[in-house]
Amino acid sequence: MQKYYPNDPNTYDCLGDLYSARGDKPKAIESFRKGLSLGDMKETRDKLEALLSGK
Repeated sequence: MQKYYPNDPNTYDCLGDLYSARGDKPKAIESFRKGLSLGDMKETRDKLEALLSGK
């Protein structure tokens, strides 16, 4: 997906969901942060905050 939509914040939100589901917290955080750097999405922000707070 990144290859086809490298500037779409939703691409990185979905990728963060995948990493999170696999238990790869560092990669999930990295993906959510990248997505937020491309555009503010409340859902992505909420997911990142939950990961950072340990929820």
